[in-house]
Amino acid sequence: RDAQYTRDLEPELVDAFHRDSVLMSTNVVGHALFRMLQIHNPGMDMYRLLRTGGAAPSFPMADLHKETGRVIDALKECRTPPRFGDELQAGDVQGIVADALKHFAIYHDQPAAERRGDRVFHMDRRLLLYYGNRLRGYDLGRALAT
Repeated sequence: RDAQYTRDLEPELVDAFHRDSVLMSTNVVGHALFRMLQIHNPGMDMYRLLRTGGAAPSFPMADLHKETGRVIDALKECRTPPRFGDELQAGDVQGIVADALKHFAIYHDQPAAERRGDRVFHMDRRLLLYYGNRLRGYDLGRALAT
């Protein structure tokens, strides 16, 4: 009987989690940057990608801005979209990326990513995966596949 109650309640709990989660710039940019790593290193397994970072040590800022915008647009199209933190509500992609990079450098000994000139370097891929995993339950794969 308890198992049936749990099954009946599951969709409501998932919707409430999606609806009441507040996403921050670090979550969106972490997801976007890690996704860029995966796209530029097809066929590389997750563990090797986390250890080595793949073939490209950095990406152009313009590409990160574009991918971050795509992630935000996909989140807005979700059946139950998340709530956006203040910096995401502003909608300025360049400001969102700058805010995330600032916070990546504040809270950790080695930043998850940092900007050098017009490129962004992925420094700690485990942290990027950690921050980006907050978006995992929103099933963005199909929306971002194009």
